[in-house]
Amino acid sequence: MDHNVINILSPILNEIEETNYELTENDFIELACRLYETLSLPEKDIILAYRNKKRKNSITHEHSFTVSVVLTSSLKLTRRLRLL
Repeated sequence: MDHNVINILSPILNEIEETNYELTENDFIELACRLYETLSLPEKDIILAYRNKKRKNSITHEHSFTVSVVLTSSLKLTRRLRLL
């Protein structure tokens, strides 16, 4: 995770560490949303840029996987047709 994002989320991370509280995913999201409302605009920009970067990487990976599967299937089909 990006160092700047960790610094921004540090109040939540510190609270978890200090209290030994185990958060559910929903608890973490709720805390993160509350924290987000208190952030400065530059901090919000860092969070949004990180989220967008992660989404872009995820989409690129999914797209690459899809293209790879399609190409592999196409090659197999082409080989079968050549054998006929």
